[in-house]
Amino acid sequence: MLSPTRVTAGILFVVLAVIASPVRAQKAGQADLRLKRILFDSERDGNSEIYVMDPDGSNQQRLTHTPGKGKRSWLPTWSPDRKKIAFASDRDGNSEIYIMAADGSHLQRLTNTAGREKSTWNSAFSPDGKKIAFDSDRDCGWELYVMDPDGSKVRRLTHFCESGKGAGNPDWSPDGREIAFAVFADPEAKDDQIEIYVMNADGSNQRQLTHTLDRGSWTPRWSPDGKTIVFASNRDGASRTNIAIYLMDSDGSNVRQLTKNRLGARPYWSPDGKKVVFVSPIGKSKEWKEADIYVMDADGGNIRRLTHTPGRWYHPAW
Repeated sequence: MLSPTRVTAGILFVVLAVIASPVRAQKAGQADLRLKRILFDSERDGNSEIYVMDPDGSNQQRLTHTPGKGKRSWLPTWSPDRKKIAFASDRDGNSEIYIMAADGSHLQRLTNTAGREKSTWNSAFSPDGKKIAFDSDRDCGWELYVMDPDGSKVRRLTHFCESGKGAGNPDWSPDGREIAFAVFADPEAKDDQIEIYVMNADGSNQRQLTHTLDRGSWTPRWSPDGKTIVFASNRDGASRTNIAIYLMDSDGSNVRQLTKNRLGARPYWSPDGKKVVFVSPIGKSKEWKEADIYVMDADGGNIRRLTHTPGRWYHPAW
């Protein structure tokens, strides 16, 4: 028969274990988030190059060394297992999609965009890592395509150029079934007349989510739970550079503004969906000639600056 002392000790051990488990899980989750570093590109060293940093802005490391004056490597994005990085670069002539290991090694070119002054820019891995969506003007205008992670089996998903429009900025839904993207009423209009659409992963069932009219909404990013989409827009601004970050439900409803005008662009979710990283020219040039990287809570609160080096910082990807 167990003594009362042993029974009491056993109960106390169970209680402590129950209390300790959530604490350990929380600490493990925090440690896991710290390991999920932020990619970005910056012109601080001359050419636009790709860097990586910890979520608090520390431990910044340069990953690319693009040969040639005025050449750039930019628009980085993580593979789902965070072992590889896809990005765009014009190091070999046209802007193409490349892939490299997380430490910048094992560089490989994935696309070959034929034609003078043709380009391939934004890329996004599917959640299972088996496909990469990207935008390119290789055919009649800017369209969305999909390929295998080795650059093979390229297939066109959209056909907007026949009507004088263009498509870009792809982002996969967390379940891999849909792709959000931007449609340019005039591909040369930059920040004007751009709307966010969503379609099935095979290019079917395209539907418009935003109705910004003579302004623009672009760079959609699905939240990790798939319920909302964060994006940049100048819908409430008096100029093309008066950009803010907005949030909407995944069906386009319930649009709400997260940052004040001129205070944010290129938003990207943290892996746990609790924060959003973005670029902003806060206190700098109104024309976005300089911008730093910031992070905020998912509701737009608690904005904190992560970078402090002179030069332009763009395209963070968490």
